[in-house]
Amino acid sequence: MLDGSIDAVLKRHLNPRYNLIAELVNHDYSMPTNLYGQLVYAGHAIETLWMILYEARRRKDRTLYDRVAELFKRHCEVSKDRVYGGLFRNLTNVDQNAWTTDKTLFPHQEALIGALLLVEDRNDAWALDFFREINTYTRAKFPMRAIQSPLWQVIGNRQVDLTPDMTRAENYHHPRFLMMNLLSVENLLKAPGPEAR
Repeated sequence: MLDGSIDAVLKRHLNPRYNLIAELVNHDYSMPTNLYGQLVYAGHAIETLWMILYEARRRKDRTLYDRVAELFKRHCEVSKDRVYGGLFRNLTNVDQNAWTTDKTLFPHQEALIGALLLVEDRNDAWALDFFREINTYTRAKFPMRAIQSPLWQVIGNRQVDLTPDMTRAENYHHPRFLMMNLLSVENLLKAPGPEAR
């Protein structure tokens, strides 16, 4: 099942024209020729790619790890909002560079998991810089301290002004992000220094 899932992502959903993962493909796995062929839901791609990184590590498959690490970095870089900071989640039209411009918490958390994994496994300089940048942004924009709430806001406008949705707390991405990054930090603390790796 894992082999089939990885194959589907890297061979069937990866659009070679953009080197980005298509959110939607036809039933026969061909790329849509309509507007759906332009859709790259970057938040989901980043999330999926760090999971494949973990699987490549588990398998000790360096070739797979290297390939997915580069795709992970590409999706993170493409997703950056170079005006206001943070990450966009949904590229609705690749050719027009048209994004849904609200900001959601989950792509930031998924990107932080993958970046810290690359730091843990490879002492990757890009990943460390990216982690610092996105972690600083995430911790500045999403916690709802201004209204004395311990919760983190799940969605906001492009600048992530405080627009709390108090109808629900993030019950999936947030705890996973905390647990996965705590595990990576524990592993980093136990590991020899970069000069010994």
